[in-house]
Amino acid sequence: MAYANVEDERAYQRAWYEANRDKEIARTKAYRQANPDKVRASNRAWKQANPDKVRASNRAWHEANPDKARALSRAWKQANPEKHRASSRAHYARNKECYILRAIERGRVVTKQKPAWNDRAKMLAIYAECSKRNELAGYIKWHVDHIIPLRGKNVWGLHVHTNLQIILASKNRAKSNKYDA
Repeated sequence: MAYANVEDERAYQRAWYEANRDKEIARTKAYRQANPDKVRASNRAWKQANPDKVRASNRAWHEANPDKARALSRAWKQANPEKHRASSRAHYARNKECYILRAIERGRVVTKQKPAWNDRAKMLAIYAECSKRNELAGYIKWHVDHIIPLRGKNVWGLHVHTNLQIILASKNRAKSNKYDA
């Protein structure tokens, strides 16, 4: 059947699909089950040909399902520690300049937020205690955390001994730069 234009053909196809929806779904399902390798190869080829669409789709899903995305990521990291470590190292190698710049910027922030009255000996004692805990604990990692973050969204703290605490690394990462009054 010849159509006057593409819109007419698409309208016909949509109407046919709606009229035969169940039959078409069953046919597609049967084909996918009978030809999993062909379907996988076709999907892979489409993803390689359309990386921007794949990226946009993934981003939209992550934004719509942040808790599920975080849980899946955490589960994958726990199930694949070697792959995660290799992936992290490769990311660092590809983005080394960004990591260096971030460290320099953080150093500048810390320097600006150290007042003259700061007691350096007390701060060194806190960091030494954290190192001692890491040595004794072995597999548990401890971090020195700023109680009031140096660069929080609503508040900025100082890099002084009274603003430091030793907490588990997992809690520190979860806390990030948040401050709960």
